Amino acid sequence: MNKRNALELAAEDIATAARAIDIQRKVSRRGGRDSFSILDCPVADCAGADPKRLERAVNRALRVGAAFGLLNSCLSRSVVLCRLLRENGVDARVAFGLNKDGDRLAGHCWALWEGKPPVALPDGGFKIIEYYPTAEERPGWLPDCSDNAR
Repeated sequence: MNKRNALELAAEDIATAARAIDIQRKVSRRGGRDSFSILDCPVADCAGADPKRLERAVNRALRVGAAFGLLNSCLSRSVVLCRLLRENGVDARVAFGLNKDGDRLAGHCWALWEGKPPVALPDGGFKIIEYYPTAEERPGWLPDCSDNAR
């Protein structure tokens, strides 16, 4: 990789981090279900970004935001990553799952996109109960969870 490419990638990462922290701030202010409106955007009509690279950049940026008091939870990470993926041409969804272990009920959410290998969460007992944005709101790709209680 030459210096120019390295500089372009660094500039891209800085712009992604700034955008991620901006969305993180909105999630922190809104919280919970009110954050879902952030996901109400079409998939951009552009060449898809590298989702794994974007995921790494988002995770780093949200740790910085957390140092300044912003929310860094599965909800904020999923919403921020899903929004940025959609803005960068990748059809992504946030999956919401529940795990009932005896009397204990746990919830979790995570971002999914086409081509991403299934997360090992179902092995931990999480069953996907909902996706957002829904297929009715934003038609397009949906994960195959035929073996999952949905």
